[in-house]
Amino acid sequence: MSILLYNWRNLAYARENRKNPTKTEWLVWNMILKWGKTWTKFMRQRMIGPYIVDFYSKELKLVVEIDWESHNYKQEYDERRVKYLKYLWLEVLIYTDEQVLWSLEWVCEDINWHVKTKQSS
Repeated sequence: MSILLYNWRNLAYARENRKNPTKTEWLVWNMILKWGKTWTKFMRQRMIGPYIVDFYSKELKLVVEIDWESHNYKQEYDERRVKYLKYLWLEVLIYTDEQVLWSLEWVCEDINWHVKTKQSS
């Protein structure tokens, strides 16, 4: 699917999230995604259908999510979101706050591996 429909009611919320990222989103963005270390363009807080994803590469059809504590209580919502994104043929990578804070190097390597794999296919 080449056109991703937006829920325009989420626009202000997505903009606010871009201005005020969580600590872990900021770390992932600045350590790997922002400066082109993956050699592909990622967008932050991208609206895809009724959902806002943390990071999205249109070129690779790749979504990176950093789930924080509030997501512990939204398991059904997260499952629906992932199912919807996969329906759109998007690959979804999900990392927890703890993984980013305690294993940032591994998270960066894992994202890079997925990017390189998708670029070579």
